[in-house]
Amino acid sequence: MSLILGINDHILRNQLGEITKPADAAELKAQVQQMASLALRHPHTVTLHEENIPGSRRFNCYQYSFGVADVCFREGGLEVFPGRDVVQILVEHHLEEISPGDVEDGDHIIYLAVQIEHAGKAQSGAIESKWGTGHIWRHGVYEVPDNYGDTVHFYRHFPRESVLQALHELGFQASTLP
Repeated sequence: MSLILGINDHILRNQLGEITKPADAAELKAQVQQMASLALRHPHTVTLHEENIPGSRRFNCYQYSFGVADVCFREGGLEVFPGRDVVQILVEHHLEEISPGDVEDGDHIIYLAVQIEHAGKAQSGAIESKWGTGHIWRHGVYEVPDNYGDTVHFYRHFPRESVLQALHELGFQASTLP
C-alpha cells in the first residue's frame, strides 16, 4: 500500500491545529466547514472520517488507533484514558516497527515531538486518527496539527486482544461498553 504522505508544511499544520483546538459543541460542528474552507486557501487531503457528536463516548487517539475506543478503562475505581505512557510501553515491549513502504491497513503510526504526542492507523493509503477531543479525520501522514511533532514511526498492527491483555498486565480494568 502506498501512503499519502502530504508535505510537512508547518503553515498548514499550524492552521489545522487552530481549527481543531478543544471546542464546544458549536465549534466542533464548525470544524468540518472550516477544514473545507482551509482546503481552498491551502490545499490538503484532510477529510472527516467520523463525526464526534457531543455527549457521545469519550476516547483518545491512542484508544482509537489500537481498536479499544469502545472500552472503559478503570484504575483504582476511576475512569482513565490510556495515554502516551502506555503507548511508550507498547512501543518498547510489544510493537514491531516497520518502514513506511511496508505499511498495511490497520498498522499504527505514532507521532513524536520530544515524547509521543499522537497515534493513528493506516487505512486505504491514508491515516485515520482522532484529533484531541474532536472528530476522527482521514489525512496524509504529515497533515496533522503541528503540536503532534515531526517524527513518525510505523508499527505493525497490534491486535485488540493483545492490547487489552497488555493493559490488564499494567493494572487497567476494562469493560466493553454497550
